[in-house]
Amino acid sequence: MFGSYSHQEEKRPGAIALKERVAVAMARVSPDAYAAFGEFLTAVDRSQAREWILETTAPAVPPAQTARLLETQARTPRAAMRTSRRCS
Repeated sequence: MFGSYSHQEEKRPGAIALKERVAVAMARVSPDAYAAFGEFLTAVDRSQAREWILETTAPAVPPAQTARLLETQARTPRAAMRTSRRCS
C-alpha cells in the first residue's frame, strides 16, 4: 500500500554483502493513514535493526596445544625470539 522494502544478504569470502531497498510509493500520506504508514515504517525499522551473529570458520586450537605453545614462549628468552640479520 505505502511502498516496499527488500533486503538481500550474500556471504562472500571474508565479507558479508547486504543490499537493501526501500521504496515509498506516495509523496503524501493522508492523516487518516498515519497509523498504518507508521506501522509500515516500524516494520522496515525492525527488519533493519535485527542482530547479526558472525561465526568464524577457522579451526579451533585444542587447549592442550595452546598451553604447550604458551609454555614454550614463556621459557624462550626474548633475545632468542627475535631474528636479526647483519649486513656487511
